Amino acid sequence: MEIIVEIGTDDQRRQIREELYLFSDIIQELKLPIKISQILVASNFDKTVNELQNTKNYRSTRGISSSSITAVAKIVDIDDGFAIVISPLLFTEEHDSQTRCFVYLHEMAHIINKQKVPSLSDESLTIKTYSHGMVHNRLTL
Repeated sequence: MEIIVEIGTDDQRRQIREELYLFSDIIQELKLPIKISQILVASNFDKTVNELQNTKNYRSTRGISSSSITAVAKIVDIDDGFAIVISPLLFTEEHDSQTRCFVYLHEMAHIINKQKVPSLSDESLTIKTYSHGMVHNRLTL
């Protein structure tokens, strides 16, 4: 697992890496069947997620005014496993190591779910049913 830290002083980067290696050790100790290829603490969270996903429209802050939320981590399916991208906001005075640990475990749960739970279709059930009926009717004519 590659750990990349793009923020902070040399000492801060070392401390962040130590914390993330501890998380890596937990995954190995629990023998979880997940493949995390990369953990990346990005200096520009949205830009990094968009680059890894090959998208242009990902925004970590969603919603309006007091109803908005800001994501501080995201998993991205990459060629050789998953990348966990972490926002620099997670390393500000508003968050401590306990909060960060929760976020790491939360992202790990997303990876487990993505590997174990079949993806749901985003196709309209009405269109799917109608299309199936059209195909079925043509085949039986």
